[in-house]
Amino acid sequence: MVIRKLAFVMLTGFFLSEVTVIAEEGKVVVEKEVIDLGSIAKNESREVEFTIYNGTDKPLSIIKASPTCGCTVVKFDKTIEPGKTGIIKAKFDSTGLKLGKARSKIIVETDNPYFKKIELSIEANIEEYIKILPPYSRWIVYKGAKSGTTEHFIFDEQGEKFNIVDVKSDYKYVKYSYNQEERLGKDGWILTLTFDPQAAPIGPIKGSIQITTDHKKQKKAILPISGFVRPAFFIGQYDKLTPKDGNFGTFTISEGKPRIFRYVFNNFTEIPIEELKATTDIKGVEVVTKEISKGHKYLIKVIFDSSNLKEGKFKGLLTLEFKHPLRQKVILPIKGEIDIAKTLPTSN
Repeated sequence: MVIRKLAFVMLTGFFLSEVTVIAEEGKVVVEKEVIDLGSIAKNESREVEFTIYNGTDKPLSIIKASPTCGCTVVKFDKTIEPGKTGIIKAKFDSTGLKLGKARSKIIVETDNPYFKKIELSIEANIEEYIKILPPYSRWIVYKGAKSGTTEHFIFDEQGEKFNIVDVKSDYKYVKYSYNQEERLGKDGWILTLTFDPQAAPIGPIKGSIQITTDHKKQKKAILPISGFVRPAFFIGQYDKLTPKDGNFGTFTISEGKPRIFRYVFNNFTEIPIEELKATTDIKGVEVVTKEISKGHKYLIKVIFDSSNLKEGKFKGLLTLEFKHPLRQKVILPIKGEIDIAKTLPTSN
């Protein structure tokens, strides 16, 4: 190897002149620029070390080491003295990478003008021994819905038997259980996930279930979880001209030309609402509803007419009342400032 050869060169007087040449030429030598890990299981990680020899007569400063996807730099020697070696330790993680050949790079930046950037690579052939069907769990639910379950079969396609040692969930509202079972003519495990929409917060779902096994070739399997938890009832923008937070700001109304803001009201539950009534406590403002999808989607028009209003600030509530087992009222605070454009008299 290069480093050993250089160490031998430095210790042997017969080759002393060769060391002097290397130092004079200002060489920075990487013992192995590409490290091939061979076959590696899906979701497995390994650490590797790159050795860099500083053959110059000045200290070599490593400014930074930037990895690409699938790799992280654990640590590196920031300064390598002349005639010494330094280490860059990196971690290759096959989680999230495609099966087959994979290559991750590390770009090392130094203060040496002749070796400003050094490219290092980690190669591996990613293989999957444990299969999960279906390979993901996706949920589109509303807050307050009943709990639901998904089932997933975990097995080795070659029939290799293994045990599940541990299971961890990214979310407290996703519970799990597992038991041995034969399906598709193969021995495996059934993983059952139970999702509780009442305990889950409103918003996106993005996480995973981590499964640890005693499989000889693959110790870890990951089941992605994704989706979205919606509010059961929601007032949103119908168009970009309508503020989603109910703050209209300052707007102008021309005489004889009402200003109309539009909202859409969604009922995301499976039970339709009945007898929707929309009102506001702001005097002179009219609210009109139009059914888009029976019991589930409505257009709400908030109409400002100069003939009924005065200039100035306003503040109040847009209230939607209806019949439904889960909820009977949704309120949106609204505010703003009205400027009424005056029509100038025409001259004869």
